[in-house]
Amino acid sequence: MTLRWPHVALGSVLGLGGIGLIVGAVWIAGIPTLACTEGMSVNGWIYAGFILFALGLPAFVIWGTLQLHEGLHRYYVAAAIAEGVTSLALALYLGSKYGHYQCG
Repeated sequence: MTLRWPHVALGSVLGLGGIGLIVGAVWIAGIPTLACTEGMSVNGWIYAGFILFALGLPAFVIWGTLQLHEGLHRYYVAAAIAEGVTSLALALYLGSKYGHYQCG
């Protein structure tokens, strides 16, 4: 199997996406959990970024894999969907850290 530009491009997108999710997870884990009375709100662009990543990355990778004619495309799609689900999970966790829904 020879490595061609679509494989490199999709692999790079997935690799950079994974690195971005790791950085986001480390950042979220470092945010102190606030008491209910402190009332800090998160910038909406952060949530939008995670949501757009969760929707855009799988769509981009699925479109890219349609350009390939080998059986490897299912691995790219599976990785992209896993990264999308991880991004949504991080957004939900970020909301639980900032939202303090348990405070009433």
